[in-house]
Amino acid sequence: MIESTASHNKLRAPADGARPGRQSGAATLLISLILLMAITMVTVFTAKSILLEGRIANNEFRAMEAFEAADAGIDFAFGYLDEGLDPENNGLFVDADGNPIVAVDPDVPTVTLTPMTLASGSAFTLTFEDLGDNRVRITSTGTSADGLASRTSTQESAVVPAVPNVPISPLTTRTLTQISGNITVTNNYGHLTIWSGDYVYVSGDAQTKITTTDGEESVNSTDSGGFGPDVIQDDTNLREVSDSDFFENFFGQSAEEVRADADIDISSSAELTAEQPILSQLIWYEGDLHLQEDLGTQEDPVVLVVNGDLRINSNCTINGIVYVSGDWTQANGGVTINGGVVVEGELIMGNGNLEVNYDPEVLDNTGGIGKDAGLSGSWRDWT
Repeated sequence: MIESTASHNKLRAPADGARPGRQSGAATLLISLILLMAITMVTVFTAKSILLEGRIANNEFRAMEAFEAADAGIDFAFGYLDEGLDPENNGLFVDADGNPIVAVDPDVPTVTLTPMTLASGSAFTLTFEDLGDNRVRITSTGTSADGLASRTSTQESAVVPAVPNVPISPLTTRTLTQISGNITVTNNYGHLTIWSGDYVYVSGDAQTKITTTDGEESVNSTDSGGFGPDVIQDDTNLREVSDSDFFENFFGQSAEEVRADADIDISSSAELTAEQPILSQLIWYEGDLHLQEDLGTQEDPVVLVVNGDLRINSNCTINGIVYVSGDWTQANGGVTINGGVVVEGELIMGNGNLEVNYDPEVLDNTGGIGKDAGLSGSWRDWT
């Protein structure tokens, strides 16, 4: 009986709290909850990361769009400057569509154009600030298509003069120079009046004038009675160079390149007749010119290139540089040229009234005639 009781006790069931099935279920539930929370957190974090990356990508796109718009504005500005802020020379600034615009601050020489929209929807606004000495600071502010991003670029522009090497005498000729009649060549700023690669012949009332050593007055130097020290003739440095080298000595580039840069390219003298005076422009005239119009002022001179012969048949005044590739054979009426004259062919004057006056202020002001180019090292994309 005792053995039977012992065997029965060995088969007794464990208490309820120690059942292994229930312990395993609780652990599985806890682990499942932890995994669910972890997956939820990862999902939320991933969603936030995707949204953040999208915002960053959108911001980078907007910033790049604004930057490219600002850069496009700088490129546009150079083409716009070549046309001039005051294309009619009437003191009225206009935008690219010809609409009047005004300075932002009357005390500061600054002009702002109306915003221009690109095909992508982005836009740029340009401001031009006159720095003097033919230099302009361009500020281009670009905005994205949605207007949420903006970038600013600046660059300074300077005019590359059409004639980088201006004449050093009022009259420069490559070949024969023969003047008579009432003709006066004056240099009140130095002691050189005529520089020629061939012989110079002076007769009649023709004369040259230079200042005295103290600069107080003009005195006759060369006339039909003899030559003064102001005339250099038979200079092989002028005579023996090629036509192209002679031209490039003054303009710094070929005739073809100068013509391509001309503000006015014409072949009829009638086209030089205008209601508004022609100021601050490079004029290329193709063929023989019979000039009858005033050109330029001391403040706003011109550069006139005649690719042919020149004749002046009436009273007129020219302020600037006149370059004649052919011959200059006539100056009837009263003709005054302030600045400098260069003749590649022969200069033969037998009658008329002609005054050629060397004017360094006029020559200096021709430095504003030319193409605009960016100054190296002046570009900025920060403020």
